[in-house]
Amino acid sequence: MAFLFGAGMSLIESYLFLFIVKEFDASAGLLGIAVTLTIILEIPILFFSKSIIEKIGPILMIVLSQLSFAIRAVGYGFITHSYQMLLLEPLHGITFGLFHAAAIQYVASIAPPGLVASAQGLYSTIAFGIGYMTSMILGGWIIELFGTIPVFRVIGILCFIFSLIFWGLTRPRVI
Repeated sequence: MAFLFGAGMSLIESYLFLFIVKEFDASAGLLGIAVTLTIILEIPILFFSKSIIEKIGPILMIVLSQLSFAIRAVGYGFITHSYQMLLLEPLHGITFGLFHAAAIQYVASIAPPGLVASAQGLYSTIAFGIGYMTSMILGGWIIELFGTIPVFRVIGILCFIFSLIFWGLTRPRVI
């Protein structure tokens, strides 16, 4: 999940605004509004993430954040005007804020004693290093071959599928 999270976030962060400007001739002001909206909504999500984790647990929080990312990524493939991006950008707070907070908590809960920091470092390396790097290197090439819309849709569908697999493999079982 960490790799897919990083790769998906990198695709959106690297290519969304290029797509919006190229396809819809969006203004710099609109892009600035989108970033501002994203950050304003991400702050309370990060602030309350501990409370959310305590209520629903890190596994469900990871799943919900990835399902939110799936909606966001696929949604970009259906917008017909640049302003519609503003409807999807608030989901960034959920996709990033909830996932990252939950992933750090989940990794800490499964790491062997004394290796929590190392496990969290490994998670960060996979998500923000390998996932981002792979997406940056291959993303432009794949977009050049297939176009931005199919790539956004495919990464969204992959996140949907893998979030369900993750849920199935990790959800608490009743005995």
